[in-house]
Amino acid sequence: MIKRIINWFPTNVEKILSSASTYFFNKALGKGNELNELGYSSEGWNEKRTLAKKNGAIWFFISERLDDIDIFFSVWWRKLIDDPYYYVMYRWIWKSHLINSGLPKGKYHDMDNQMLYVIMNMIKKYVDDENPLWVLDEPPNRNIPRYQIETAIVCKEAYDWWKNYPNRLQQIEDIYEELPEQTDDVYNMFSNLNKPDKRRMEIYDKIHKEKEKLDKEAENMLIKIMKVRGGLWS
Repeated sequence: MIKRIINWFPTNVEKILSSASTYFFNKALGKGNELNELGYSSEGWNEKRTLAKKNGAIWFFISERLDDIDIFFSVWWRKLIDDPYYYVMYRWIWKSHLINSGLPKGKYHDMDNQMLYVIMNMIKKYVDDENPLWVLDEPPNRNIPRYQIETAIVCKEAYDWWKNYPNRLQQIEDIYEELPEQTDDVYNMFSNLNKPDKRRMEIYDKIHKEKEKLDKEAENMLIKIMKVRGGLWS
């Protein structure tokens, strides 16, 4: 409600001042010389100002003062109302300077894992909040900028990949379940210390390859995101 008032009030005041300024400027120009909606070049505008001064100095003066009031109002409204309001909202309410990593609490996380979770959860939030994927459903004749389409494609790929990421981690954890149980027999345990356990080595090798594969996918995904980050605007 407050935001609506803050946006509505200055917009409408500026419209009134601008309309009043244009009215008195046209009155100064005189009938038949009024401003048109097509706009003017700098030379054309200067000619209109000169004519307005000549034909109706008083009306021109009023028009100029209304323009001054409009500028004064815009500047001081921003300084006294807009800037403090948005500072408070962004600092304590919207908190766009804070990022939720989504990492499990109460655990240590290396820097590489922090970076992955922060960036991927930012993409997830961006897709959920801003819905950039709508461009993918539009017909080709819409002439949507190429960078916007490329950004949406990467966002969708990253979003789907990240959504499945916990399952991929669980699949790796499940491989550990394939490890053969170690014996509780102390004699057999020590007698087999120097004997290679082929089955165990195969499983650890499988785990290592799956982790490497997932890490490579994460690296490629982060690279793709960095290449389109210029298109991630709200």
